[in-house]
Amino acid sequence: MTPEELSLAISACLKDAVAAGDIALAVSAIPAEVRVERPKNRDHGDWATNIALQARQAGRHQSP
Repeated sequence: MTPEELSLAISACLKDAVAAGDIALAVSAIPAEVRVERPKNRDHGDWATNIALQARQAGRHQSP
């Protein structure tokens, strides 16, 4: 799987989870791009992303 494919898969799963109500987050708070990269330390896995932090920060900026 390429980083681009992984990025699209993560984005789709996040949107599905929000739509299903599994995650309390507005669809508008989901970042447009999910960045996937190799971790600096290979012991930490093959790929890394900070999508959880991005979505959390975006959710904080929503109006109540």
